[in-house]
Amino acid sequence: MVNRPDLKKERLQKTIRAMNKAFSKALVHGFEGLIQGIKIPDLDDRHVVAAAIKSKSEFIITFNLKDFPNNYINQFDIKVLNPDTFLCNLFLKDESKIRQAFRNQLDSLRNPPKTKEELIAILTKCKLTNFVKLL
Repeated sequence: MVNRPDLKKERLQKTIRAMNKAFSKALVHGFEGLIQGIKIPDLDDRHVVAAAIKSKSEFIITFNLKDFPNNYINQFDIKVLNPDTFLCNLFLKDESKIRQAFRNQLDSLRNPPKTKEELIAILTKCKLTNFVKLL
């Protein structure tokens, strides 16, 4: 919240609860003991690597690539990708599913509703430029 003073704590907590409910199988527990052994540039990001190791994740998806050096992270059989590259890879793997996910996202935006062009603009603003070109 320090980085986003515009977010109200209540709203953020509501979002966290909704995400945890929707993705309950994505919650990782028991990774805390691994944190101290992680050697990456930003010590405040060690929990991400520890949770990825514990959950046997294939990827860490982040725009913050510099703090997750591939030459170190690869030893855990984990790849670090930026979100744009990750989404492009998914698109190329199964274009029809990604297009359907885009339509589902568009349909879910009701308050206020968004046009396809408005959603594309949002994705572009989120630095997903190559993904937007594929869409």
